[in-house]
Amino acid sequence: MTSEEKSTITNLTVTGNIDARDFKTMKDSMPWIETIDLSGTVVQAYTGTNGTAGSSSITYAANVVPEYAFSERTRITSVSLPSGITSIGNYAFNNDYGLTEVVIPNGVTEIGSAAFYNCRMTSIDIPSSVKIIRGMLFTIVLT
Repeated sequence: MTSEEKSTITNLTVTGNIDARDFKTMKDSMPWIETIDLSGTVVQAYTGTNGTAGSSSITYAANVVPEYAFSERTRITSVSLPSGITSIGNYAFNNDYGLTEVVIPNGVTEIGSAAFYNCRMTSIDIPSSVKIIRGMLFTIVLT
């Protein structure tokens, strides 16, 4: 897929194996994306410099939505996460002002710090499998 084609995508459904490089592509190369369905994916481990958290070499764990996966993406409104994930990384959706809906699958045990900070969630279901919620998870916005 060319850069031009990526820049026109508004609704995306992905299946198969993905890793932190794919999250970076969705974040940085698809500026108009609004809805993302990752429920049919498996998040693989990745070690390298091409992930979501900067240019230094980082090891990204399998079955984790990486930190900064979609941070600062104001057009995203809805995300369905992979069914096999166990954790949502720090700042994963931080400052996604348009985000109103996230489907968090049962089996997630940890949600990282500021994962949904400054989002405009209208509702969110946190499954009972979640045992750890790090600080500054949400901001409440009154309208």
